[in-house]
Amino acid sequence: MLNETLRNSESAFYSSFKEDKHCDYTAADNIEYINSIGVDHRNKKDRDCLWDADLDLNEPLRFSADWGASINCLIVYQRKGRMVRILNAFFVKSPQILDDVFIMAAHYYRHHKHKHVLLHYDRTGNNAKDNSTITSAQQASRILMDRGFSVSLMTKGRAPAHAVKYLLANKILLETDETLPVVRINPFRCKQLITSILLSSVVQGTTGEHKDKTAERDPNYPQEDATHFSDAFDIILEAEGTLNGALHYNDIRVV
Repeated sequence: MLNETLRNSESAFYSSFKEDKHCDYTAADNIEYINSIGVDHRNKKDRDCLWDADLDLNEPLRFSADWGASINCLIVYQRKGRMVRILNAFFVKSPQILDDVFIMAAHYYRHHKHKHVLLHYDRTGNNAKDNSTITSAQQASRILMDRGFSVSLMTKGRAPAHAVKYLLANKILLETDETLPVVRINPFRCKQLITSILLSSVVQGTTGEHKDKTAERDPNYPQEDATHFSDAFDIILEAEGTLNGALHYNDIRVV
């Protein structure tokens, strides 16, 4: 765990996030599978999804992507009822690109039985960029489909205001509203995500609370610890923000 000062910072964007509550330190490896493959295989670094006891092989995967020039982040999660389990996190930094992080995730989950991905992403992924005739979301889909997955593109419409994201995130993390999901993070495979959440601070703007993005513009700051991963976390909270995973904000209001 990171230190107590960071976890309880008054300027935290995720002021309701508690590492000992939202991180599932009981998440374990699939010991039965690991024992079955023998000592030599257990010592290999190229682990895959069959090692993961918290993964339901018969349920679809949900991806949340935040893409950019300096770093591309991808969070993998599943949902059952109110429970949103964040299972894994991948990232690549420049000169690697979007393709590389999706290839990495597809390889890790190559043995997953239900090969369907619900892909959520930053809305810039719906726009063609550079000289490409396809969008980032379409490119990510092609990479996954080439590797045996079917894909549903889930992100549409405009992004909510930053102040609404702030209010929604903290309302979900409080866990006092039974119409909202419960979030648990695997801390062993999502270390950069947790660091990004803990280090995200809030600043007051003219339209309400905003996330401080200063670190994203600092070339000396480790971008895997900056706010990119927490932005992908916001995408999950937005997508899963009601009991049925439909996007609306109930009584979330900016006042």
